[in-house]
Amino acid sequence: MVSIGLDVGTGFVKCVSDYGSVIFPSLFAYRDLGKWDESQGRIEAVGKRAKEFARYPDAVIIRPVSEGRPIDERGFEALVSEAIIRVCRIGLQQNDLEREHDSDIGIIVGLPYDASKDKTRLRKIIAKRIRPKNYGIVPQVLGTLIDMNKKDAIIMSIGQGTTEIVAFDDRKPVFGTSVSQATDFITLGLGEFSYLKASTFTNHKLELRKNVDKLSDILSNKLVGFMSQLDNKNHYDIVVSGGGIMIPEMKESLETKLGRKFEIPKVPIMSNAIGLYKLATKK
Repeated sequence: MVSIGLDVGTGFVKCVSDYGSVIFPSLFAYRDLGKWDESQGRIEAVGKRAKEFARYPDAVIIRPVSEGRPIDERGFEALVSEAIIRVCRIGLQQNDLEREHDSDIGIIVGLPYDASKDKTRLRKIIAKRIRPKNYGIVPQVLGTLIDMNKKDAIIMSIGQGTTEIVAFDDRKPVFGTSVSQATDFITLGLGEFSYLKASTFTNHKLELRKNVDKLSDILSNKLVGFMSQLDNKNHYDIVVSGGGIMIPEMKESLETKLGRKFEIPKVPIMSNAIGLYKLATKK
């Protein structure tokens, strides 16, 4: 059975399997071919190719995930299918994954802590699209906890659309929250898809530095308030993951405002998916 860990975030899809890992933008697009095109009909795309559709005035580009939740079912299904096909194609080198290998898939998918009510809908989407043999839906940041080989910790994952803060005891979530301020808070003023361009982080250093400082103020305040509600806050290590912690000066700013050091996974942006994959291998 192929084990898969899947984290479909607001900004990026991260997927890890027995064969390897993939990451691509959480974008879905479609357009109807015009009269002068060689063929007719509707074409669809996901990831970077979906972003390239922006050159067509009649194209529709959708972000199927908002604040970590699926808001466009068709687009979300396309992202899930693309992720599964890509990671399995690494090892299987074939295109027709769905019909031939659905029964051999065991998958764990992560959701934001406050999105537990979306579990049933997400199960239906996954079962409809890829029909896996085994699957589970857990808090996204459980992946980071497992990736860091910890049982008790406070995990803060700074994603594109949400920042997740969850405390775990013996790998069980005991308290958590989803914060609406995340990496989009830093980059959105530079354009909707500015986060996809590496040049954004080199050409707008001054503006980004101000926004990093603001976001670290928000998140440090949220984390301190979060910890004040725990009986034994000193019992927990703090781990910060997600793409947001990779933005220049974010780590230093957060540690200064928190007044303490925290741990960061080796690959922060993939940490949730890596841990979810490890969990899938045990199912």
